[in-house]
Amino acid sequence: MYRLDKFIIHGVRYLVWPGSSAKVPAAEGVVLLLSGREGVGADRLVVMAPGYPGGVRCFGTDGALCAVEASDRYVAALANGRRDEVLDDTSFEYSEVRLTEAFFHRLMKHGHMAKIAG
Repeated sequence: MYRLDKFIIHGVRYLVWPGSSAKVPAAEGVVLLLSGREGVGADRLVVMAPGYPGGVRCFGTDGALCAVEASDRYVAALANGRRDEVLDDTSFEYSEVRLTEAFFHRLMKHGHMAKIAG
């Protein structure tokens, strides 16, 4: 079972892929994961990526890399428990998402896995 964090801030749904994983699904798997119909339903996938500026990379619902925004770094800080980087006046909703082994393998079989960690 794989655990992901999901945050909703200002109506945008963020799903955080843990930094402990060196690989993320290819674009087709990201699309499946973020899908509200077949996946968990999110607008952005925030991936902990040591070695990249800010330690974060982001993907949109089309599976393509997106420009990293301040809100993406904020969500990454929330997921990592780095409260010193978190603004106290921003309200958010939090939920924990658990992926079954079967769904995780379905995500990873879409194309080749992308190496994300530096």
